[in-house]
Amino acid sequence: SGDPDTDRQFAALDAGGDDFIAKPVRPRHLIAAVGNRVRRARAATQRGPRALGGSGALVDRGVLFDRIARQLAARTGVTPGGGLLLIELNDAPRLRERLGLGGFDRLLQQFA
Repeated sequence: SGDPDTDRQFAALDAGGDDFIAKPVRPRHLIAAVGNRVRRARAATQRGPRALGGSGALVDRGVLFDRIARQLAARTGVTPGGGLLLIELNDAPRLRERLGLGGFDRLLQQFA
């Protein structure tokens, strides 16, 4: 974009953009940015469908239940008397829009 307004740039990122490149952009910079995005997408695909995780990260429900089933079947890491708490957000995109990206991330960190 050629828009120098940082508020609009952050709004674009908050709406789901992966990166922001301001015009004018040098061809080498554009190629490097696109190449980096392609490498990240390929790495995410190799990890499996929505198998992203980490502290506070959202994980696909099916992936989560598959992981739990494997852990229970293997009986590794299961502590007698332990438990599992699953909190499911209803309409997470609307909640993220209402709280803003930073507020939404802080909320997720509180549950991590």
